[in-house]
Amino acid sequence: MTVKKILFTASFVLMSLVFKADDHIKKDDIDKVLFTSSNKVIFIPGTSKSGEYKKWPSNKYAQVAKYLASRNYEIYLTGSDLDINTINEIIKLCPDSKNKINESKIEDFYQLCMSSELILTNDTGPAHIAGLTNKNVIWLANDNEISRSCYPLGNNLHKITASNVKNISVNTIINKIEQILK
Repeated sequence: MTVKKILFTASFVLMSLVFKADDHIKKDDIDKVLFTSSNKVIFIPGTSKSGEYKKWPSNKYAQVAKYLASRNYEIYLTGSDLDINTINEIIKLCPDSKNKINESKIEDFYQLCMSSELILTNDTGPAHIAGLTNKNVIWLANDNEISRSCYPLGNNLHKITASNVKNISVNTIINKIEQILK
């Protein structure tokens, strides 16, 4: 149980001492706090039009999304209107994922990332904003001179590279996630 859930539970207990539980607090409310995660994981699955070669496959993002959803994480799919097909492909394979294009406009994106537990991203511009949050960012990139010299900054950047980003396995990502979120 996370500290956040313990604090919420303590709040409900205190409220039940002050109010009659049947009037204001229901067991369902307590169960939602205890057994429903509010942990967000941000996915940045898109790239620019010219960056398709830097894009990890949608079906692999979906497999990671299923893994995280099975552990009660909320999956937020972010990007621009250019990424809608990619996002819809992920949602088709993992319906628990949520399209957050409208909530990930550039002026709101930093705060959205700040509210997350983890960010999984391709080598794309928004990854650099995500890195500045000092949240855990798993950055997927091609192992080349450009990526080695121009990567997101931040204290919790986890670089995973391959000669071709499409060859990075789902298990590699899940293993990294398990290390980070243990």
